[in-house]
Amino acid sequence: MGNTMNLDLLVLCDYGATDDLSLALWMQSDGTLVNGSNDGCSRDCGYAGMVRYYPGMTEDEAVQAYMRHGAVRMDCSEGNISFEFIAPLFRQQKKALSALAWRAAAEKRGFTAVRHNRKSTKAYGDAMAFLGYLSSYCHFEPVPPDDLKGRLEEILGTTEGEPWKNKRTPM
Repeated sequence: MGNTMNLDLLVLCDYGATDDLSLALWMQSDGTLVNGSNDGCSRDCGYAGMVRYYPGMTEDEAVQAYMRHGAVRMDCSEGNISFEFIAPLFRQQKKALSALAWRAAAEKRGFTAVRHNRKSTKAYGDAMAFLGYLSSYCHFEPVPPDDLKGRLEEILGTTEGEPWKNKRTPM
């Protein structure tokens, strides 16, 4: 765990943190969004900058290494949220990504999550499918944020049960 924290702190010192999803480059193991903006207005840093932390690797290898380290690669363009990960998600990442999924569902925003492992790649093409993945495979209950709980029927289109639990099959 020490190596995870050391690398995450180094990346955070170099890039800084952001609360603006449209500027986020990575989500670290503790749920912190790493700033991908030099000017504070647009995301102008690329993922390939990770090569500085992995000497001797290509840019693609460095990106993959940081994802295996536990970082989630983030993207938010034109209001659509997408991210991808290799390593199992940390609890704080699950919590933060669950909240993003609920917000995307409530706001009818595009949402894509991509999970890579040694044998396959699975894409979850909407927020409910990703919440189903969290519930079914990650032993994490994706509870909606408090400010959305009163809108569940509107968001889910039903008052029956927890429909995200029925979304086991990735798209």
